Amino acid sequence: MMAEEKETKENANKWLVVVGLIMTGLLIGGGLVFAGYKLTQQKVPEAAPTLPVERPEVEEATPSPAPAAPVETLPGNCDDECVAQGFVSGYCGSAAVYPGEEPCESGETNIGWTKDCQIPEGLIGVQKGCCCVPDGESASGGPTADWEIYTNTDYGYQFKHPAGWIFTARMVATDPSKPLYVIRQEVQSNNIDDYLVSVRAWDNPDGLSLADWIQFMKDSNAFATPTEDMDTTANTEVGGEQALQFWSDPLSGGQEPGECFQACPVLSVYFVHGDKAYAVELNYMREFDEDSFILFSQILSTFEFL
Repeated sequence: MMAEEKETKENANKWLVVVGLIMTGLLIGGGLVFAGYKLTQQKVPEAAPTLPVERPEVEEATPSPAPAAPVETLPGNCDDECVAQGFVSGYCGSAAVYPGEEPCESGETNIGWTKDCQIPEGLIGVQKGCCCVPDGESASGGPTADWEIYTNTDYGYQFKHPAGWIFTARMVATDPSKPLYVIRQEVQSNNIDDYLVSVRAWDNPDGLSLADWIQFMKDSNAFATPTEDMDTTANTEVGGEQALQFWSDPLSGGQEPGECFQACPVLSVYFVHGDKAYAVELNYMREFDEDSFILFSQILSTFEFL
């Protein structure tokens, strides 16, 4: 009897322990669930709005515009117009379009554009002007005053060039049976900062005018660039003769220099004088730049026939 009562009490205690463990587990589990619920109800603070950052505006550098054409281009050559206005002489000055740059030297008078001194259509970044020299004492004589002179007695011309330049006849064709579109002589400078200046000469026994000679060359396919749709009207003067200036490489399209791609820009100036025809060329081995063009223009302004 005593043993049965003892066993009953032990079983009751076991059940109390089990029930206690169950209740403890429920309380812990409920607490965890409640804590998780509270966490889900908490609001996450919103991030502060991002304010736009004001950046200072940077003005893009733009090249200086080409100078506007004078109201009227004087009808005569630069030297003649200067003499007519009481000056000793005149020449065509050139300069890049930069602040402080002027085509004429100090003491000279810029009377604007003349028949032989003007900017070809489509060319920007260069300014030109007819510079009148008052007298030998008060003027420097222009940028070409101290230049050297190259003289070609075979084809009757001369021009000035910077000191140190060397011109050599690199091609001479003396066979009179060759077609008239074949170059008879080419004189070329040494390499000047990756560009060359050359003078080509042809025979023109019939004394064709510039327009007729250009047409003859076109009909002979003697130009490097297609000229069918290009205006080949004279647009400048060299040595008192009408001349045609255009970019003659295949990529430039005539009016303005193209970029180097299998070829580089070539500026050609064609003119005729008596029984000869000529082309003075600025031939690049790199991209075009304004300084070399200005130098080339100054050389052209000194070109004379013997």
